[in-house]
Order: sequence, then C-alpha cells, then structure tokens
Amino acid sequence: MSGAYPSLLRRRSLAMLRLAEELVDRGEHDLAALNAEYAAQLYVEQLGFHREADEVASYVKSRRRLLAELKEAHVRAVYGALEYSGEQARALVDAARDLVSMLQRIEEKVVG
Repeated sequence: MSGAYPSLLRRRSLAMLRLAEELVDRGEHDLAALNAEYAAQLYVEQLGFHREADEVASYVKSRRRLLAELKEAHVRAVYGALEYSGEQARALVDAARDLVSMLQRIEEKVVG
C-alpha cells in the first residue's frame, strides 16, 4: 500500500473512534457501536503488515467474545431489532480504543 492510502484510513479510523466516543456519551449506543467497529476495522486495514502476529493473536484470544461483538456491531446497529445499552456501547467503544492503541504501539515498533 502506498503511504497516502494508509494515512487516509488511519485518519478515518481515529475520526470514527472520536465519533464513537461522542455518540456513546449522547446516548446513541447503536451508532456508537457501529462507529467503534469501523474504527477498529480501518485501523487494522491501514497497517498492511502482519509481523507482530503473536501480540495480536494473544490480544484476540484474551478478548475473543468482545471482539466478536465488535465485529457484529455493524450489522446489529444497522439492521438489528435490539438496541445497544449504554454499558454495551461503552464496552465496544473501549474495545475499539484498546485495539487501536495496541496497533499503534505495534506500528511504532515496526515503522518507527
């Protein structure tokens, strides 16, 4: 991937994460969950490398259920019959923030 595209995805990811935080604070839990999922997805995509697989695998293994819920958030928030509670939305936003933070640390190690 050229440098411009990952940079664009990174900016979008961090903007989505900020928006998710704002939305959960405003009580828009479904939209917060949706934006949290997008933030995590875009940040993972922009990295474009898999060198630190052990750290990522360990992270995923220890948070499998929550990450599965984060992945499902997109479909559930848009098409689901049930709404997210504030607690559920906050947990998903926190998971997205933690994932992005871990990936930023890895990125710093690898890219410098």
